Amino acid sequence: MLNWLRKNIELLIPTLLVAAYAAPVIGALLPDTSDELMESYEPLKTLVFLYTRGTLIHQYGPMPHFVYGPFYAMFLGYWYLKGEFTRPFNAVFTSLAHPFEQIGTLIFVARLIGLVVVLAAVAIYTRSLEKTARSRMAGLLAIILCVARVPELIYSAVATKPDGLMLAFLAMSMAAYALIISDGLTFWRGAALALSTVASISCKEEPAAAYLAIYAGVVFSGLRQGRSFWVDFGKLAAVGTGAYLAINVIYAPVQWVDHIKYFIGGPGEDASIWANLNYSKADYLKNLVTFIGYHLGPGGSAVVILTLI
Repeated sequence: MLNWLRKNIELLIPTLLVAAYAAPVIGALLPDTSDELMESYEPLKTLVFLYTRGTLIHQYGPMPHFVYGPFYAMFLGYWYLKGEFTRPFNAVFTSLAHPFEQIGTLIFVARLIGLVVVLAAVAIYTRSLEKTARSRMAGLLAIILCVARVPELIYSAVATKPDGLMLAFLAMSMAAYALIISDGLTFWRGAALALSTVASISCKEEPAAAYLAIYAGVVFSGLRQGRSFWVDFGKLAAVGTGAYLAINVIYAPVQWVDHIKYFIGGPGEDASIWANLNYSKADYLKNLVTFIGYHLGPGGSAVVILTLI
């Protein structure tokens, strides 16, 4: 055990930091019939998605349903055997014997699962940076300063809004990207990048701009690598396309079209959704500075400033 700890200490330190920071929030405001930490629709959003076989239309993507759904099913099955859950006809609340406590339990389960996914992403990203930099200390410091103490990531890791899973899968993408840039593109690295990309944007489409930069970097790194690179890149594209169709489109294509229309020419383009229409330029600037600090954290903010200098 001690030998294993010595070999993996750079993975344990950042994951334990995230877990310690997030722990006080896991049970906050529970039990309840909705998650009040952030704008969340769990667990009802996933339950309705499963009950309607994917025909639920929502501004958020479907990936969280596939993450939370199996764990919800275990609890619902247990409650069904105990006679505390029946087949829902009109509303989930009327199907539960103790909706306040049972819905609260499902919210707690979703928070815990989301945190586990984020911890796995932090460990994967740490290992990737360690290999990329050829230094355990460099990878560890980078994660501690710029990831493991970032308020946005830690709070979102527990809150059941899709942001936590979105950021976790984005971190996994960054891990694959770092290895591709340093050691070259292979089928498995490309598959890891493709699958994590689809998982992230299937939570929310917000990371799309980040992925444009990531894939531009991959293409740029392979310009001089010859035919084998483009063969592997084609496999990457095929894996990503297949995964996206499976997670988002195949089971409910009409609903997928409606989801896309929500953001292209639909209500998702309404500026009032994103900010108060009375905002001044000073308000936007204040928010910009606040959110940059919130997303980078104290360590990341200091690193960025020193890097710019």
